Amino acid sequence: RARMKETMQDAKDHYQAETLISRDLREKVHDLKKEIADQADHNKLVSKELSVHAAELEKEHEEDRLELEATLQAKEDLEQQVKAQRKEIVVKTEELSHLKEKNAEQAQK
Repeated sequence: RARMKETMQDAKDHYQAETLISRDLREKVHDLKKEIADQADHNKLVSKELSVHAAELEKEHEEDRLELEATLQAKEDLEQQVKAQRKEIVVKTEELSHLKEKNAEQAQK
């Protein structure tokens, strides 16, 4: 009889222990699910921020590219102007030499 009572008590204790373990595990699972959901929300937010930042960088890159193109075009234009001016200087120098020669000839006459 006492042995049976002990066995019943053991079974009761075992059941209570399993119930506590089960409740503890359910709470842990619930907490983990909440943590995962919070992390997923955080990841979505970070992902959105990164997308916005990437778009801003892309826009900046495009602006920089356009600015570089404009700068290179301006440089090319200036180089063409310098070439044209050099040619003009050569022509004017030749004209001046020619005029000096004519002037010298006129002076000899």
